Amino acid sequence: MNQEANSINRALLEVQSQLEYLTDQLPEGTYAESLDILNGNSIGKHCRHILEAFENMESGLPNGTVDYENRKRQIIYEVDPDAFIERLAKLIRNLSKAEKSTPLKVRHEPFPDQLDAQEFKSSLGRELLFNMEHMIHHMAIIRLAATHQNLDNCLLPEFGIAFSTLNYQNK
Repeated sequence: MNQEANSINRALLEVQSQLEYLTDQLPEGTYAESLDILNGNSIGKHCRHILEAFENMESGLPNGTVDYENRKRQIIYEVDPDAFIERLAKLIRNLSKAEKSTPLKVRHEPFPDQLDAQEFKSSLGRELLFNMEHMIHHMAIIRLAATHQNLDNCLLPEFGIAFSTLNYQNK
């Protein structure tokens, strides 16, 4: 495995561990609690959304086309933090083993009923990076919700902060 693949895998595991720490620390019932600051959504719904992107990427590997638009929205992952963490860990483990240079097409529907779906060339490595950044973005939203709920103690200091920001802050 080359250095770039090791770097992506290591970063994914780091972000996964931050989410695992959060779910282990949250008080009972907090994961699925509807929050005003999230417009009635929950931390669990953001976690489910993170998971769906990785699931869609994995399911697109066999035919070489990833479609992030058509998600399954499995409710269990927004109400059961253990099920979420178990599934996320399995997905990241499986995707980490795959060749990062594997070519992919990403299907996108920019404006339903107005434009035809489009496909863009990509690679597994590029999509893993996209999904990691997407995950960190949603973790930043989760961080706001946790802070609003006085649950800062459930977060690691780097939770929801992009690696580029952490690198900049450490200079």
